[in-house]
Amino acid sequence: MASDGQPGREMRIIDAVQSDKGFKSYFTSLRTWESWFTFLKVLQGSSKLKPQELELLQECTGLTEAPKEPIKEAYVIAGRRSGKSTICALLAVFYAVWGGWEKYTSKGEKPRVFVIGTNKAQSRIIMGYIKAFLSLNTFLKGMVRKSLSESIELRNGVEIVVKPASWRSSRGFTVGMLILEELAFWRFEEESATRDKEIYVAIKPGTTSIKNSLIVGISTPFARQGLLWSKFRKHYGKPGSTLIWQAPTWTMNKTLTEHDLEKEYLETLGEAEYGAEYCAKFREDIEGYLPLETIDKAIVKNRMFLPPDPEVERYYAFCDPSEGVRKGGDSMTLAISHPELVEDTEDKVYVLDYIFEAIPPFNNNTVISEIALICKKYNVSEIVQDRHAIGWISKDLEPYDIIVEASDKTKSEIYEYFAVLMNKNEVELLDEPRLKSQITGLQRILKSGGLVKIDHYRGGHDDLINSAAGSIILSSEEKQGSTVDIMVWG
Repeated sequence: MASDGQPGREMRIIDAVQSDKGFKSYFTSLRTWESWFTFLKVLQGSSKLKPQELELLQECTGLTEAPKEPIKEAYVIAGRRSGKSTICALLAVFYAVWGGWEKYTSKGEKPRVFVIGTNKAQSRIIMGYIKAFLSLNTFLKGMVRKSLSESIELRNGVEIVVKPASWRSSRGFTVGMLILEELAFWRFEEESATRDKEIYVAIKPGTTSIKNSLIVGISTPFARQGLLWSKFRKHYGKPGSTLIWQAPTWTMNKTLTEHDLEKEYLETLGEAEYGAEYCAKFREDIEGYLPLETIDKAIVKNRMFLPPDPEVERYYAFCDPSEGVRKGGDSMTLAISHPELVEDTEDKVYVLDYIFEAIPPFNNNTVISEIALICKKYNVSEIVQDRHAIGWISKDLEPYDIIVEASDKTKSEIYEYFAVLMNKNEVELLDEPRLKSQITGLQRILKSGGLVKIDHYRGGHDDLINSAAGSIILSSEEKQGSTVDIMVWG
């Protein structure tokens, strides 16, 4: 097997790591990366493992022996700070340069390496690593024909493309390699709300024409749902062309120890979150809020808002206030809904008519004026606000003759009632991507005593869905109150 660094020749990734024309100058401390190097050997079908490498394989995969043939799909479930983004970039560059895909493509056909990141920011970070690898030496620098912000074209005709998970134009390409970075978190991103399986199903057919194509998912685990979880359940510990590699941070990054990480983070994060973030264990205390199919069914495609209808007897408004001072903080949101009889029946559907969001930083006086104007259009003189929100909005809306009252329900109770209506197909939602993203980002968290808290994931937002669900619930309530029996924690 050739290892002279020439593109188009067969070369193992471990050879490239130790080659002057490869990545030798990057990996100056080989011991730090030795667990990753074992994974890379296994990825390419190496049965010649040292005793300690075989022991690591058994520990991380549940397999008793190494695969003898190259893997077609691999999913690495690893803790934070374990070097995942570096390995994503290494794989992208190695296979783009030495994949040898030209023999599987016709003239004019461009094979691609696709790297899909969680969001735009993470995609930029990965692209930074890729460009760093391609600038390590004269040979790699010479491979670059054209470098753009989201793609790099190499002189061998291969293109490396890095996109966020919100990307939609993923069909119709010839794909030598697909890398899914932090895929456990895609559905919880504000920018995305993309189903991980959607991108996987859309791009995978593009890999079939290239014999040695490869799909790799690398992620810290999260809830027991989605593509990563389904692959883990189906393939962990089972020999075949799909490899599952699960390892805590300190196994993959030798500069960190279990003792130090536990001392620094266990008390702060709590056992469940620490177990996922650093021990690479899927969280048992979190479930998804609603099936994506249920959410999609409720969204009326291309409906951005409904204008005021004189036939509607009453509109209901719910507000989630925010001071709007800090960039990246909570938005101020307002939603308006109404109940509607289903034609030729006595059933009702609860319709979201309008949703407003002020993203911080913003001027409070301007936002209050906008909210008052919206309420006037829909003939709304009463607003219910989030139970735990700040109360200044009531005073500021007094000059507009709008009364503000606090909700009699906690946010978790609102979400539980809303879920009941959603599961009964009694809700019509607007086609607003950020709203969908926030619904999919909600999670059920099991608390002590069997109580359940429904909330967004850490670092996420739920301002839009809080107002939307609140207004939907208001429009659904009869004077005698709801009869839904629930148990939640606020």
